[in-house]
Amino acid sequence: GANRIGASRLFQFAKALGVPVGYFFSDLDDRLGDPRAGYEIGLMFAATGMPSTVAENRRETIELIRAFNRIGDPRLRSAVQRMAEFLASAATGPR
Repeated sequence: GANRIGASRLFQFAKALGVPVGYFFSDLDDRLGDPRAGYEIGLMFAATGMPSTVAENRRETIELIRAFNRIGDPRLRSAVQRMAEFLASAATGPR
């Protein structure tokens, strides 16, 4: 249970992000719930570590999220988010 997120908390996250709850499960494949597949994936991560090429697993991403979450003023957090989106758009072009 240390990594468990309850359904009500997941619902709150989805509501805050403006996405359906299913959004959090959209990338899962059919192996979910298969104990053998989970064991094999666990062995792979034990041998190689979490993949750092995935943006969500990079140290800089985690540090950015932690810093962002320490901003107490909701208006300031919103301004930082807009700035980050603008910079990303300027670097990659509009979507």
